[in-house]
Amino acid sequence: MGVNTASYFINYLYAMPVAEKYTQADFGVVVWKITETEDFFNERISYRSNANNANKILQQMASRYLLELMHPSFPFSQLHKMDNGKVVLRDSSIDFSITHTAEFTAAIMSAELKVGIDIEKIDKRVLKVDRKFLNQFELDWLSKLDVDSRIKYTTLCWSIKETVFKWWGTGGIDFANHIEIQDPGMLNQGSLSVNFSKTSLIALPIQYKLIGDHWLTYIAIKHP
Repeated sequence: MGVNTASYFINYLYAMPVAEKYTQADFGVVVWKITETEDFFNERISYRSNANNANKILQQMASRYLLELMHPSFPFSQLHKMDNGKVVLRDSSIDFSITHTAEFTAAIMSAELKVGIDIEKIDKRVLKVDRKFLNQFELDWLSKLDVDSRIKYTTLCWSIKETVFKWWGTGGIDFANHIEIQDPGMLNQGSLSVNFSKTSLIALPIQYKLIGDHWLTYIAIKHP
């Protein structure tokens, strides 16, 4: 990985049917639209899902397939699930994050940076739980929008905070108070700064993109 991240994409993902891909010198992101069957993935990777739900199995297989695309011969045998639920690679400098819905899966990977990624389908049900992850400033701003816009941008706020949670990686996060979106008015520009205050105040740069009716958000920076 590392400075070779871009070359992995160029050589291994060129002409593949990915929905989106972004390459930088020190990290890479891939989004895949899931249209294949479980057999497709079983024939291509050694990973096997232990989920009970057929849809979850397909989503997990697709997300692991992205890891294989980004890092040929990805060492699935070294995967380890930590107590907080984060999956990491033992004895490796590679940091990665994966996410999936029924329609898309996405992954981010780097050998130099800590990373996090999330993809969320815009869904009106997010308004039923918004007070669990938004602070009063964010709630007040979103309340000024029409219903459709409020659903759209509340979903984005949730995805942003999920991405920060995954980047942090050690749990213990209060989404409303530890992760603050400082300028919601910037939510049409593709990137914004989030104040993260779990240990000390840090400004985190979050990238985001609307893909159909899904929000993709991701981060790749040094861990404090």
